Amino acid sequence: MNTNLTIDPLPINVGGNIEQIRNFKKKSIKEIAGALKLSVSGYRNIERGITDISISKLFKIAFILDVHFSQIFEIDYYTIEKKKNTGTESVNKNKQLQELHNLRLQQYRKENTFLKKQIEVLEKIISNSHSQYFDIIKTNTVFNRKKHE
Repeated sequence: MNTNLTIDPLPINVGGNIEQIRNFKKKSIKEIAGALKLSVSGYRNIERGITDISISKLFKIAFILDVHFSQIFEIDYYTIEKKKNTGTESVNKNKQLQELHNLRLQQYRKENTFLKKQIEVLEKIISNSHSQYFDIIKTNTVFNRKKHE
């Protein structure tokens, strides 16, 4: 029997992201907890990743913090952290963030290229469908004229 407990990092990351956004927006724990009709400790447990968060509560938090709900899942640190960092630790963190940012850009570019190719294929299909459709119309029109003559 395996007695090792595994902790799902997703709630912790979401809670941590909520906390970072709240701090950036200069809102207090008490303010957010009150707007959600939660106790301060109840809300703090969400930020710590102790309490699972429902989708509706996630949307409410995003609304209160005036951010798109997707920002809670993935923070753009270039937007959130506007502080100038100094020291080796900050430099390393900035390098890591830059690498992640570059990887994300590469991924978006690949996806964009793929979607452009899909659009081209669909445009060709539509173009061919229209030309075949017009050929059918022309054929039927010529056929109908010959019938009536």
